[in-house]
Amino acid sequence: MGKTTLAQLVYNDPSIKESFDHKSWVCVADDFDAVNITQTILRSLDADSRDENDLNLLQVKLKEKLSGKRFLLVLDDIWNESYSDWTILRAPFAAGTKIIVTTRLEKPSYTFKARICSNLGGYDNEGWYDDVVIARITPYTSL
Repeated sequence: MGKTTLAQLVYNDPSIKESFDHKSWVCVADDFDAVNITQTILRSLDADSRDENDLNLLQVKLKEKLSGKRFLLVLDDIWNESYSDWTILRAPFAAGTKIIVTTRLEKPSYTFKARICSNLGGYDNEGWYDDVVIARITPYTSL
């Protein structure tokens, strides 16, 4: 089982649906563009949201939409290793937001300062340790 497949299983699990008010999935790959990612998240929350290219305005809108809500975000296939890019993207998310990141690389795990699920043997049913979980599978990881 691959990292994306595992993240999809978690994302689509009925107990996850009950635990969050909103959820969003963004395929990132090597194009880590905070404006594009934020636009994609906003469109998943509100199909009528208009395209806007001002990151600050997008993040204000996103913060308003998520105010007081529990939100699950999956960022699939992250390649970016920049702490400043991550900090900018993460700015509008408050308590109640949980982020799952899938990556093939090791460095984003440290960049995001996250709990790392590198063996992917299962997830903790008691709750989340941090607000970001990294699912990273190397070619040598077996399930």
